[in-house]
Amino acid sequence: MRRVMLAMTFMILCACSSGGSSDLALGPTVPTTAAVATTAAPTTAVPPTESPVVTEPTTTVAATPLTPVTDAPTTAPVASKEDQVRTDFEAARLARAQCTIEPLMCDYASIAVPGSPMDVQTHEVVTQRVTDNVRGKRGFGDTQVKVESVGFDGASAFLTICVYDTVVLFDIQDSANAEDDIIVNDVKASYRVRWEVRQDGGRWLMYEGISLQHLTDGNLCA
Repeated sequence: MRRVMLAMTFMILCACSSGGSSDLALGPTVPTTAAVATTAAPTTAVPPTESPVVTEPTTTVAATPLTPVTDAPTTAPVASKEDQVRTDFEAARLARAQCTIEPLMCDYASIAVPGSPMDVQTHEVVTQRVTDNVRGKRGFGDTQVKVESVGFDGASAFLTICVYDTVVLFDIQDSANAEDDIIVNDVKASYRVRWEVRQDGGRWLMYEGISLQHLTDGNLCA
């Protein structure tokens, strides 16, 4: 067995505010001011010869209703076709890497086009890992991936990537005792691979990877 599931993937030669209303339309609630009590001054009777006091009528002014204010609509940026390929490839890659940690829970449908060289190879590798009781463990190594280019040809997209793989594989002895696991492979290696991906169910999934360059105990991607 060689490398973590993701490493096997890249090595193959033929086959990876709080939102809501701000309530501006209603306006803030303004507390009313309490009326101040006043004592009327004593009045003097008006002599009959004087003209009576005329009281002007009170004019009521209607309040002008507030104009509802709405937030300006926002438009989310639309991802380019290249960005979508990169995003989907990364999701497929991570799903594949997870198969190294938990092979029995491998999500094949999120990795490769069904029946593709990559799909066939993934099933084979995972089956072998389960048989041999080989796993990767979180915290022991990593895979660093750099997408160097993305291109298109017909219905396929092609990515040239560089991978530096330091994942350690273990033969799991007693699943309840992490101290007795035996290291099966801890070799550091790097790969440059040209991946073909195709759309399936609205996602770009791995179809086949072609190895362009390989280096053991070194980092081609540095």
